[in-house]
Amino acid sequence: MIQIDSPIEVGASSDWALGAGASKVAAVATNDGDTSFLSAYSGGRVNTQLFIFPPLVGITDPVTAASLSLIARKGINGSGGQSLFFLWNSVVAGTNQWANLPTDYTYVGLPYSAGTPAVAATNGQHGFYMSAAGGPSGGTEIWATMFFRSVTFEFTAVDSEGFSYLVGQWIVAALGAGLLFREMPKVAAFLRRNGLLLEPREYAEAFRRIRALTFPQHFVLLDVKG
Repeated sequence: MIQIDSPIEVGASSDWALGAGASKVAAVATNDGDTSFLSAYSGGRVNTQLFIFPPLVGITDPVTAASLSLIARKGINGSGGQSLFFLWNSVVAGTNQWANLPTDYTYVGLPYSAGTPAVAATNGQHGFYMSAAGGPSGGTEIWATMFFRSVTFEFTAVDSEGFSYLVGQWIVAALGAGLLFREMPKVAAFLRRNGLLLEPREYAEAFRRIRALTFPQHFVLLDVKG
């Protein structure tokens, strides 16, 4: 299973300013250019921005793969040395991304791969920081319009029918309990719209677990709104 998600809360450090948008979380939720974004200016200080992501539960430890992606651009190209680093589980990670920012001030996607980290680290706070020399008159500014986490994982065997019982309930409530196997592409499309990727090789096992929810011992009445 692959889950791609956006931050749900700001983290312990939140030095970047809200350039435009309803909130800092909303500002990095979509790739909408200058419509909503965060900005950081530095002429000799470090600006740190951390976020909290949806916690992953009931999955195998460590995860299969995890990564962060930031879509950003230069706001002001100052005269001093510049740094832009990712923060994985609140710790500086990867290499300086500054050189990957285009000189024409357009937005670009910046990636960081965390490898196969522990679930606890994957559930930690993630973000980015920038710093630059140059003093007040020669400082640097960066704008960030989107930030997201991608995690590839497997559900644990003791996850109350795996696939995640809660995810299965969610599907049944939204699409109905009488699904046929030929409708699994529809299930996959529903999950994809909600940030989860169900691969074709997983259809058979996912179908078995969804069908298990139709048995009386699993039946749950849910009030689904919106």
